[in-house]
Amino acid sequence: MKKRSAAYLEQFQKHEFDRLYENVTGEMASKLSKEKIASEWNDLLTQIGPSQGIESEAFNIKDQNGISSITTVHRKYNLKSTFVYTKDGKITDIQTQLQPLIVKPQQSDKWEESSVKVGYNEKK
Repeated sequence: MKKRSAAYLEQFQKHEFDRLYENVTGEMASKLSKEKIASEWNDLLTQIGPSQGIESEAFNIKDQNGISSITTVHRKYNLKSTFVYTKDGKITDIQTQLQPLIVKPQQSDKWEESSVKVGYNEKK
């Protein structure tokens, strides 16, 4: 399911939503049309830019449902996309969450730690 979720995200970058919509539950399809999914994702990608790669992937099973979370890196934000699957592999929910970019120092950067004092000193 992690691979399927990653494939869906790649398809979203190309504005292709047909494959995803073929695998949603009837309940999800009745609440959210293919056109609405496409419109929401296209608006989101217009704001955050194209994916620059995958930051992390996670998969777990909860209440017989599979939950696949993939965080992708974009121009201004990380985007955490969570796909919830039924036990027969149908998608029941898609959730997104914008997260700040994780800044990683370059190898050539020199970083040093320094102590920080926290609190109030009445004598000063």
